[in-house]
Amino acid sequence: MTRDWLSTLWPASWQGVPFWVEKDTHAGKRRIASHEFPGRDDPLHEDLGSGVARWQVTAYFASDTADADAAILLAALDQPGPGLLVLPIDGPVAARAHEWHRERERDKAGYVAWQITFLREGATAILATQASLGQSVFDAVDGLSAALGLLATAYDLMGTVDWVTAAVTDGLVDLVAGLDLVAGTILDDAVAALAVTSTLTAVVAAIEDGTDFALASDVVSGFAGLGLDALATGVDAGAVILALARKIGDLAIEADSAAGPDRVRDAFAPWTIADPDAAPVTAATTCRLAMARNGVRLDVVQRLVGLAVTAEAIVRATYASRQEGVAARADFVVATERALVAMDSLGAAEAAEPSTALVAVRDAAVEWLTRAIADLAPVRTIRTSAELPATVLAWVLYRDPSRGPELVSRNQVTHPGFMPRVFEALVS
Repeated sequence: MTRDWLSTLWPASWQGVPFWVEKDTHAGKRRIASHEFPGRDDPLHEDLGSGVARWQVTAYFASDTADADAAILLAALDQPGPGLLVLPIDGPVAARAHEWHRERERDKAGYVAWQITFLREGATAILATQASLGQSVFDAVDGLSAALGLLATAYDLMGTVDWVTAAVTDGLVDLVAGLDLVAGTILDDAVAALAVTSTLTAVVAAIEDGTDFALASDVVSGFAGLGLDALATGVDAGAVILALARKIGDLAIEADSAAGPDRVRDAFAPWTIADPDAAPVTAATTCRLAMARNGVRLDVVQRLVGLAVTAEAIVRATYASRQEGVAARADFVVATERALVAMDSLGAAEAAEPSTALVAVRDAAVEWLTRAIADLAPVRTIRTSAELPATVLAWVLYRDPSRGPELVSRNQVTHPGFMPRVFEALVS
């Protein structure tokens, strides 16, 4: 070994107060939440981000002034806020002093040691409110809409070859028809449903009239009747489909704020799956290759529209238990990962913007859900020796017989007077 280690080590200090280091350890982790589901052999390992990095340091003084030096370090450790920690190998890092205790031994006169735990410094601002986290989801979906507009110029029409163009046209029309089906499922207001249907009809006509799949200004201006924001002339059909899907979701949730979000999520769930068995982008001729790539683009548009509307429904839904929130988060993450894998077929250049925008939507929705479920009660399984009325069990569990219907609803019991011997209940 030819390296002079002593000359390359940093002199240790905390907030400018020097000390010697007997030993230091640096620990970190990834925050992994593992979820297991009934009927599924493979668990889902959800990466929630980096954990808090910690340094365990044995700082010591060995001199005639060891006691005074130790007292100076104690004063520095007890100061609030972050500071500059310098360690022999790590060098200068931003950290906070977390815990410490002093050690002195009878046979080591003039030697005083501190066992100190430092934490890596984190965000400089307090955590965002639940409302601001929810707004970040809507902002991220706005960014996804802009990324969808980039696909307007991505369709490969092979010089407007008729059958290649017709395949893209049919694919876009199918997506609009899918919106009409969703609207008929979740919109109970006849006036709103008629306005949506009229607009969808105009969108179909605009798609079928052109080969660049941009909508004319008269169709765009027709969105004013639905209360949509103004859309620029020549906007891509994919962005228009997303705007309409968001509006359909808004109308359903405004009509029924309690059940609306769940109805919207269920209605758009098939959109997030799209076509998992789509053929790979390979073909014998250039036209068929272009057709296959266009099919992938349409698949991506459908997935992104479904995920965008689902994300907005997630932050508007109400979750009764922590398990429900965890399941919603896991389902959304899985659907997002599938969409990202599907976009890989487009190539790095074309997939860059949509992928980045989708990751922003995923991260915003996951952060909102993580914050929301932190305050929710977990669910536990209750076992009794007899079938008892729900009101009796509600009194035993919560000292509140009015929560009997909650037990009936959660366990889908036919008669509230006869709860099963094994059932689920919120912890509090």
